[in-house]
Amino acid sequence: MVADDQDERPSPKITYVIGGGAVKAMAFQMGVAQGLQEHGFVFAHGLKRDAEALASEFESGYLINSYIGSSAGAGMAAILANGLNHNDIYGMMIEADGILPRIGYGDFAKAFAKRWAGIGLKKILQLSSPLDAMNALLRYKFKGFPAPIRLDFVEEYFKKYILKSNEFCDFIPEIFITATQLNHTRKVVFGPLDNMRGDNTYDPYCAYYNDVDVSSALAASMSLPGLFAPYPIVSKSTGRTFHYYDGALKDTLSMHISKDIKSDFCIVSNIHIPYVYNADYGDLGERNFTHHTSQAIAHLIEQKVSQYRRGQLREKEIMDLAEDLLTNSKESKTQEFLETLRSLMNFRNMEVLYVAPSEDEFEFLFSPHFSFNSDRLKLGIEVGHRSVLKAIEDNPEFLAKLHNWNSKKQKKEVA
Repeated sequence: MVADDQDERPSPKITYVIGGGAVKAMAFQMGVAQGLQEHGFVFAHGLKRDAEALASEFESGYLINSYIGSSAGAGMAAILANGLNHNDIYGMMIEADGILPRIGYGDFAKAFAKRWAGIGLKKILQLSSPLDAMNALLRYKFKGFPAPIRLDFVEEYFKKYILKSNEFCDFIPEIFITATQLNHTRKVVFGPLDNMRGDNTYDPYCAYYNDVDVSSALAASMSLPGLFAPYPIVSKSTGRTFHYYDGALKDTLSMHISKDIKSDFCIVSNIHIPYVYNADYGDLGERNFTHHTSQAIAHLIEQKVSQYRRGQLREKEIMDLAEDLLTNSKESKTQEFLETLRSLMNFRNMEVLYVAPSEDEFEFLFSPHFSFNSDRLKLGIEVGHRSVLKAIEDNPEFLAKLHNWNSKKQKKEVA
């Protein structure tokens, strides 16, 4: 069973869903990107005004033409969509003399100092007693301690060094960046589309907005609660300011977006896998609280991911059964019923390649999320590379179906 619109496409729509996980995730995604390129995948990039010049480059392999990113994955999506590769990112994070200026602890320290200078921290600390200093902090306009850092410097970095345009609609590939609305229950998807329903119906659960700068959306999606302050964005259409934070809070990977945009193939990359007991690493009960916290976070995230994947399998089983039962029916409303069922279930028969670390990658699973240590970053790259190679080996049908699609396309062109 294939989606009804697949025969009309000149080429498959391949979407890359990139999960978060701070610096650790960026390193992992670098390795995944490298492995995908080794297997013939090409990352669509650049602006529509340069489409003609880039066309031949995009014909050299399986073209990934849509990116969906949350948190650190949003940054990776923007980097790939602007034509930078894993070597460029490596330089940004590890090498001081790379193409891009290096980001490190110093940038976060400066952001911290700038933010706290605004509340007169030095003056507060000079008060006569610790109790007076505490009271002064608690009277601050946030009615408590503010988050240590706001990611203005991340927005400026992307604007200055990475983004060829700050408008989603200018890019050849579709870029979708998720965020969570602070003063609402909604998840928000920033990108080139607005209101996926095609009408003015209000959706209280998920909204698509195309009136936001790419750099602002990136800073919002990366604003991890507690460490980074919610990021303010001014709506271009209304002039109102809304605050957002981490895009992975509502949905870890936001795979539903790939269905919404009618993807045919989807590559999903996620670093959060719970540890499973292994004699070589031992019992986590005998480890420290950082291991326990990492394992708890991995459990929470993996539960969301596995629940979604199980739901996808159930949906496919239901649709396969319905088609088997009704396809040969002579009733005139059979096709209408199947279309209604697809719509109600938001069903899309996508082929999915799921990339995640193996359970035996102990050192990586418990490595710090915010470490710029070169050895740990290199480990993340290696694990990402191994993980995507294993995913492709374990799911040979994914590449086989991509190859078959391209073969059919070539036969049509010859005919």
